Amino acid sequence: MDQPAQYDRYITLLKEFIALPSISTDPQFNNDIKKTAEWLYELLSSHGFEVELVKGFDNPIVLAHFKHNDGKKREHVLIYGHYDVQPAAKNEGWSSDPFTLTEKDGRLIARGAVDNKGQIMIYIAAVLDLIAQNKLTYDVSFLIEGNEETGSDNFESFIRSYKEKIMADFLLVSDGEITAGHPVIEVGFRGVINVALTIETSHKDNHSGLYGGIMPNAPEELSRLLSKLFVTENNEKRIAVEGFYDNIAEPTTEDIAANELIPFDEKEFQAVSGGKTHFSRKGWNIHTQLGFAPSFEITGIQSGYNGIGFRNSIPGSASVKMNMRIVNGQNIKDISEKLEKFVADTLPPYCTYSLTIGDGNPPVRIPSEGPVFEKAIEHLNQIYGCSVIRKYCGATIPIAALFEELLHIPQLYIPMANEDCNMHGADENFEVDLAKKGLQFAINFLSS
Repeated sequence: MDQPAQYDRYITLLKEFIALPSISTDPQFNNDIKKTAEWLYELLSSHGFEVELVKGFDNPIVLAHFKHNDGKKREHVLIYGHYDVQPAAKNEGWSSDPFTLTEKDGRLIARGAVDNKGQIMIYIAAVLDLIAQNKLTYDVSFLIEGNEETGSDNFESFIRSYKEKIMADFLLVSDGEITAGHPVIEVGFRGVINVALTIETSHKDNHSGLYGGIMPNAPEELSRLLSKLFVTENNEKRIAVEGFYDNIAEPTTEDIAANELIPFDEKEFQAVSGGKTHFSRKGWNIHTQLGFAPSFEITGIQSGYNGIGFRNSIPGSASVKMNMRIVNGQNIKDISEKLEKFVADTLPPYCTYSLTIGDGNPPVRIPSEGPVFEKAIEHLNQIYGCSVIRKYCGATIPIAALFEELLHIPQLYIPMANEDCNMHGADENFEVDLAKKGLQFAINFLSS
C-alpha cells in the first residue's frame, strides 16, 4: 500500500525502541528494562501526556494519559502493550544484530519487531501525529508493561490498585498475527499452565558398565511416563490424564461453521511451521482445534550428558518442562490436581519426583458486538480490502481475563503481524506492508 506520511517517524522511533534490549526473562538486563521504561516516559511526557512510572509490581509499568482540555466530552480508549521482549543473540540464527532494526526483503527484522514493540509503536506514532495535527478524537491512555514475557504475575495486583486510573470506555490491543491475509478481531484466548517435573532414580549418576541393566534409568522412566501422557490415533492427539476433558465448553455449530470459512492452506501452514502435518479432532478444522481444544506440549527435556564425545553414565535424574493450553470449562486448580494424580499413579515406587505447577492464566471469551467493533471492522475492511475474521486464538494474553473480570469494558484485540513473523524466534519480522496498514488503521480509527 502507499506509505502513510507518518511511517518515517514510526521507523525512527521504532529503531530507538528496538535498540534497548529489554529482556525481562534475564536479570542481567534489568538496567535495560529500566532504561526502556524511562525512554517511553520521556517520549510521551514530551508530547503532552501525563506519565507515571508505576513501581512496586515487578518491572516498571508505563501509565500515560492524554486528555483534551477543550471541554468536549470524548470517548476514552486505553491502549495496552508491553515493552519487554524475549532473549535474542546473533549466534541463534539471526541474519543481523537482533537489537538493530533492519529492513530486508520487505520486512522489518529485529527482536520485538512484532512482539510487541512494533505493534504498540504503531499506536504511539499515530497518536503523537494526531495530537500534533489536532485530529485526535479520543482521550487516550497508554498502559505499557514490562513483564508480559514472564507471565505478568503481579499485573492483577496492579489493576486492582490502579483500577480508577486505568478505567476507560474500551481497551485496544494489538499483539498477534493476521490470518491468511485477512484482518482479525480476536474474540477469545486459551488459558495457560506451565509445568516442571523432575524425576530421580538415584542421588547420583552411575557407571553404565558396573550398573547397566540393574539400575533404574531416570530418562527412561521419564520417557515411559511421557509416552503414557498422550494418545494419537485417527490424526487426533489426545491427553490421557483422566478427567482432562471433563466440562469442556464445546463449540456451537455456528462456531464450527464460521471457522470453516476462515482460509487455510496446508502447504502454507507447513512452510510457516516447518511441520509435515497437523492433528485435529474429526469434524474440526485447524481454527476450531486451536480455539476450542486444549493442548499439552513438551517444551524441553534435560538429562545426562549431551556434550562432545560420550560419558557412559546412567543418569540419576531427568527433567521435563511442559505447557498446557486450557479452554472454557476447564479449571486451573482442577486440571493441576488431575495431573498430579496422573504422575503419582504412573511413576513406579522407586522413583521420587518434584512437580511444580505455575499459577497459570484462565481462558476467556470476549464479546465482540457494539459500536466500537463495528467502527473497527469498517476501517479494517477498507484498509485491507477483504473481510474481517472473528477468531478464537489458541494463544494466551494474560490481561484479557483480568480486564474481563475487573474492568468490565469492551476489549478490542486487533493483531497486525504476518503469520510467518517468527515471533520469539530468530529473525522475528514485521512485513513492511502490514506495518503500514496497521499505522493507517490506527490513524483512521483514532481520528474518526
